[in-house]
Amino acid sequence: MDAKQFSFADLEKRIAALPDGPMGALNRPRWQYWLDLLGGVGVILGLLPSALIPFMAPALWMVTMAWMVTMAWMGFWVMVIAFVPGVSRETWVMMRMWRRGKAQDAEQLDHDFDQLDGLQPWLSKLPRSALERRLRFIQMAQARVAAKLSLMGGGLERFGVLPLILAVVVQIKAITAESLALPLWQIVPGMFFAIVYVVGLNAAFYRVRMHLYEVTLAEALARREPGK
Repeated sequence: MDAKQFSFADLEKRIAALPDGPMGALNRPRWQYWLDLLGGVGVILGLLPSALIPFMAPALWMVTMAWMVTMAWMGFWVMVIAFVPGVSRETWVMMRMWRRGKAQDAEQLDHDFDQLDGLQPWLSKLPRSALERRLRFIQMAQARVAAKLSLMGGGLERFGVLPLILAVVVQIKAITAESLALPLWQIVPGMFFAIVYVVGLNAAFYRVRMHLYEVTLAEALARREPGK
């Protein structure tokens, strides 16, 4: 196979066509991706009235109070409806994984080994230099994603669901506070935590996928005889 005939899109198609194995339930369904985005929008929508109140004149604030309360509650329920299915699914999946324990982990490793082995005949047609270049490229791509995440929120993506919990707490305080009044120092971080959670979650899945490409290419390179 000529180096120009190889593409990461083709590699992704071949990997996606492989069976998932015993732990396939851990794969994130597409519907959950869109619901997470919708939940993040709900958090921002629910906190937006509290963020606008400090900048509004008292007369305007009194006139618009009804629809601002409606917006806050609408954002809250959008967040709940969007996040509950994904959280429920993840909880159920993790409970099932804990129940089966190490046996299922070993079965998945055996499955992954066989599937990775099955990709090697196709990759063996690619010249060694082409494998090395693509391996370096995917490693640099992972480094760029990590740098962008650090620039946006430091190491917040490492806290997992904690930013989401903080955003939810801030939103609940906003809709239960008198006249939606909440200090900006709480509102702004609440919105930021929601954005960080959604962006960090999607970036984490992206990095996991790129790491799979890296492992696949590294294995193909390790099996290649020197000079070939």
